[in-house]
Amino acid sequence: MTTKSTTYIAKIRSTSPEALEMQPVLLDMLLEFEKQAGSYWDLTLSELTAYANLKNQSPAYKGRLVLATAEAMPGLAHDSKARHLLDTLLKVLLRSTLELSNAAFVRLLEQFKLGKEATPDTIIASLYTYPVTAVLTQLEKQVKKQPLDETLTTYLKELLVKIGDYTGYAPLVKVRIKVQDILAQTDREALPTVIFSGNDAFGQALNEFIEELEPLRPGLGCSCYSFGTKPAGLSPRPSLRRKPRLPLPQLARKSW
Repeated sequence: MTTKSTTYIAKIRSTSPEALEMQPVLLDMLLEFEKQAGSYWDLTLSELTAYANLKNQSPAYKGRLVLATAEAMPGLAHDSKARHLLDTLLKVLLRSTLELSNAAFVRLLEQFKLGKEATPDTIIASLYTYPVTAVLTQLEKQVKKQPLDETLTTYLKELLVKIGDYTGYAPLVKVRIKVQDILAQTDREALPTVIFSGNDAFGQALNEFIEELEPLRPGLGCSCYSFGTKPAGLSPRPSLRRKPRLPLPQLARKSW
């Protein structure tokens, strides 16, 4: 075993079953990437032989690799090249089809410092450091097939309490909306949550308008308002432009 291998193993530190299983995999990628010349910002995962061997692995395998990668990140936080590799790998994996249990999602969110000690400020810091939104997007997909259990439901509700009514930072508002959308899938009667970033006059005015609506009055209208919180960038993606067409024909005074 090389000196570099020993150093990586010592820094990774995690001893969970997933970390021990995936240690050789992560070590192979780290060592191969270490030998590459040039800036680490030019990393292309597909060029790594160690990564190419993972592409056809099962969703369950990739789910375990996600946990192992997340647990390896803190120990390598001060190794810019290694940390960049793990961050890139984690983001790519989270965009793929994964198999993660409810308990695994709790572990990931806690690993990203969204646990009991979290505050709005520390959550904002985590959004810069970890792919929090990507984890929630993956959970949003999986909850359609795998209902939330009591532990994860409680965890997400507690996270919402921590975020509170914070509207001054758009990415945090998106996290709140995504968590509420996930929880709403276990309560089909719940109205969609509508909250806009409050860091400009337009968002503030919309939030005030929504708050003044009677709780039972929005109906389908609330569904339409909620679409306004989803777009990112200059123009919404085609799938998002199509969705508002579904409730619009149903809107009428009697359903408003």
